[in-house]
This record gives sequence, C-alpha cells and structure tokens, in this order.
Amino acid sequence: MNTSPVFKLEKSVRDVKEIALRRQELGREIGSRLAAVAEKAGHTVGKALSQVILACCDSINIWTGQDLHRPETGELYDGAGTLFPCCSRLCPF
Repeated sequence: MNTSPVFKLEKSVRDVKEIALRRQELGREIGSRLAAVAEKAGHTVGKALSQVILACCDSINIWTGQDLHRPETGELYDGAGTLFPCCSRLCPF
C-alpha cells in the first residue's frame, strides 16, 4: 500500500482541479524546502533541482482535463498533469 502524502490527498478528494491544486501546493513546498536546504549547504545541484521542481509546479505548466478518452476501454475520465514534467522523484506530478 502506498502511503505517500500525494496518495492520501487523492483518496480524500474527488475533483481533478482540487487534486491538481493540492499537488501544486505540495510541489511548491517541496521546492522551497529543497532550495533552503541547498542554499544552506551550498549545494548547486540541489539549488538547480529546486528551481526545476518549482517551475514544474507553476500554475502555467499545469493542465486539467475532463472527459478524457481511454483508448483501450473507451472509458471517459478526468485527469491532470504538467505540460513539461521535471521527471524528479521528489515532484508530486
């Protein structure tokens, strides 16, 4: 069973826009904390990663969609994601 904070958020919230907003908030918190720790330690890669995560969680980069089509089953579903993902394991998207 997955016990990550993102998984818990998604189980309690049904609206896809609300899920996207909560993921965005979590990503901004992660990016900000990482930036603070990297700045204190003088870690340039950590600083860069924090900026990438913050850019990924920027509101202009997040999309939501309703009635998306699953080709295998024909089922319609709602979804959210990013236009340009950062592909970091720390990022909630």
